[in-house]
Amino acid sequence: MFSTVQTAFLSKLQEVVDFGSPVQTRQKTTKELLAQTIHIQQPSKRVILTPYRNNNVFATIAESIWVIAGRNDLGFLSRYLPRALEFSDDGLVWRGGYGPRLRKWYGLDQVSHAVKVLRSETPSRRAIMNIFDPLCDFQDGKDIPCNNWLHPLIRDGKLHLSVVARSNDILWGFSGINAFEWSLLQEMFAFWTSTQVGTLTFFIDSLHLYEQHYSRAQRTVSYTHLTLPTI
Repeated sequence: MFSTVQTAFLSKLQEVVDFGSPVQTRQKTTKELLAQTIHIQQPSKRVILTPYRNNNVFATIAESIWVIAGRNDLGFLSRYLPRALEFSDDGLVWRGGYGPRLRKWYGLDQVSHAVKVLRSETPSRRAIMNIFDPLCDFQDGKDIPCNNWLHPLIRDGKLHLSVVARSNDILWGFSGINAFEWSLLQEMFAFWTSTQVGTLTFFIDSLHLYEQHYSRAQRTVSYTHLTLPTI
């Protein structure tokens, strides 16, 4: 259990650096931790301010709004996140973009439907939102969704959110966008259902760090260890 997104990030980054096992997939080497569960008690404290992380909060905000609005076009996103084009098959969209899958799943707005479910029966366990689509995602491509399933659940007046991910890069994925975007959506769900924000939980099959980021990660954990030993 972690208090904020930043404490979760720093702790898990340290674990990956120290204990991650080497794994090579798609010609890329990573350090990997399997079957990780991350509980965040105060997900609204979502901004990460950590030396050497080099995150751009404006790009994170832009991508989060882009996803929640149901978009996957790169004309907007690439202005804030130029490397987004590297993960596109056609240079125009992210085929596996979360936005259309959440807001236009074969004509269904999953977000609106989940809100209706929770409003009609507060304790319901049926407000599920799927992202992974076997019809599309068992094909080869640069953009296969890493986050696959969302489940908002209300208990004791609090809106909790669970996220299941097959794969999560701790720098570009978890700390770069996922914790921010899903905590923002969680806060919106709490507002729509007149509840308080509860815990945000990630279930991650492969939490990893790419070789190209090893030195940056080491600098981050070393600096944190020297200056913030209680985190």
